[in-house]
Amino acid sequence: MQLRAEMLNEEDYGRYETLNRRSPHGSVFSSLTWPPYQLHRHGVCGIFKGHELVGACIVPVSGSRMVRYIEGTPWNGPIGRSGSEGECAAVADTLVEYLLARYDEVTLNLPPEWDDVRPFTWQGLRSHVRYTYRGRGTRDYERRVQVREHTLAASPGLSFGQDWWTSAVETQDSFATLLWDWKHAYWYDANRGGKWHTELADSMIRRADELGLGFDMVGCNSPQRGLFKRGFGGRLSPYYAVTTVTATGDLRAMPVGAGALAA
Repeated sequence: MQLRAEMLNEEDYGRYETLNRRSPHGSVFSSLTWPPYQLHRHGVCGIFKGHELVGACIVPVSGSRMVRYIEGTPWNGPIGRSGSEGECAAVADTLVEYLLARYDEVTLNLPPEWDDVRPFTWQGLRSHVRYTYRGRGTRDYERRVQVREHTLAASPGLSFGQDWWTSAVETQDSFATLLWDWKHAYWYDANRGGKWHTELADSMIRRADELGLGFDMVGCNSPQRGLFKRGFGGRLSPYYAVTTVTATGDLRAMPVGAGALAA
């Protein structure tokens, strides 16, 4: 499959957003409105088959270099037009070859739906697996979770067109920031030490169920992972960081998720 990579001009960003919305890999974190929300500069690398945009990736930049993370972002790309193993492998191979030629250091944070890291490791990138909890609906946990009576305070937050929006929920000593897109409700951030996170997570999952969405606990922000898994069910979903970085010694030391800092 003959593909080519090039940085997109802003007049092509509409094509990217259409791809992101339709892609099995797309999410709020690969939306073009996400880097500005985090006050971060970025470009977009498009992968073309002829004139057709078949894949793309947001490239966070600082000056002339590619940085490792957009702050507070667990994953941001690449995305492809389909989940076809062959096409995704070709997109990944073309993307990495282009980025390695353009930047001295390359780090990509793959969405959970992009689970084949071989095209990246074949080009010398190291990989490290991380995990998030995902699920859909309330049937699996209603008999196991004891939700205490509480008064929930909720604020609508900010809306970013039809793509995604934020909200905040609070009760007793606990509060959480939630993200919503066309696929999932995300448990994005929460205060440490709160004793009412179960009730907040329950309210998020119930609302997601009403909207026909799944839920995602966004990796390292899952409240008390083991207890959550036993109570709410869902599935442990891997996602990967791939990088040329060797100075850190261990990819587990690299920041990820809410509060992560760009290198």
